[in-house]
Amino acid sequence: RAFPVEGGLLKAGTLDQGILSIDTVVITGIDRCLRFLENFDKEKEGLKIIEMMSCEGGCIDGPLLNSGLSLFQRRKRIIEYSQKGLLAIPNEENIPVLPSFERAFHPMPIPQPQPTEEEMKKILALSGKFTPQDELNCGACGYNSCREKAVAVFQGLAEAEMCIPYMRARAESFSSFLIAVTPNGIVLVDENRRVVEMNPALRNMLDLRGRLVVGKMLDELFDPSLFVEVLRTRKAESREIHFPQYGNLYVKLSVFYLEKSGLLMGVFVDLTKQKDQENMMEEIREKTLEKAQQVINNQMRVAQEIAGLLGETTAESKSLLSKLMKILRGEKVEE
Repeated sequence: RAFPVEGGLLKAGTLDQGILSIDTVVITGIDRCLRFLENFDKEKEGLKIIEMMSCEGGCIDGPLLNSGLSLFQRRKRIIEYSQKGLLAIPNEENIPVLPSFERAFHPMPIPQPQPTEEEMKKILALSGKFTPQDELNCGACGYNSCREKAVAVFQGLAEAEMCIPYMRARAESFSSFLIAVTPNGIVLVDENRRVVEMNPALRNMLDLRGRLVVGKMLDELFDPSLFVEVLRTRKAESREIHFPQYGNLYVKLSVFYLEKSGLLMGVFVDLTKQKDQENMMEEIREKTLEKAQQVINNQMRVAQEIAGLLGETTAESKSLLSKLMKILRGEKVEE
């Protein structure tokens, strides 16, 4: 019953929680708890049990506690309540013998790699922090400073996008508005080929509406070879690409490396209608050539037939005239 009061945990375990105790210590208040943990290796010496509570004085001073009583009045009521509970405790001879709950624990430290200054700058740049003046240290992300959050991002404990001022500024910026309304598809990718942002136009092109793509690897969406090449050379490249898996989509993909932010930007210009028109014109051209060839062949055949008929008539006329001339000369004519 005394559990919610400062030292109540130790009291519930019938342990010495006095200020002169060398085995136990009671700490309340988030700031004092944090300071203790920051110097834990030095201050834990000789201690066996440490009771820590975020609220000053324990749960009786919680942030949403709706009570008109002072902290000391609330504490007094809890103590009186716990004393009443002691009357209901059975005699020692009636308490059953419990098995030992003793356990041994061995430290299992969690790896906490620290980023280099260059890596720290890259992580901070992902949320628009390029100078110390950009680091607001507002605590909205849950960390005490922007650099502390950057370390957590490096360790895989946080996301770079967990920065409310940055996300709000980006959402309200004019450039973000242009990216959102442009008919061309745009994707921003970090140096690990992880999607940082994708505008609605590209989502429509790739039929990704309503799907979570931020944070996914670019490899899961399409071949990232052009992005890899631009990351290697730091030079802009353009290429026409066919995506049969996305409704037979044809695009002109231009990839740029953004030096300041360390991001890659891909711009997709939809060429599908243009390609369809080109294919249609090519088909019409081929059919026209085929028809023209048919006409030429027909005319050649007719010409040959006419020439053949004219040739036969000429030969017969020549034969008759030759016979007539021989008869006139009095020569013998063969039948």
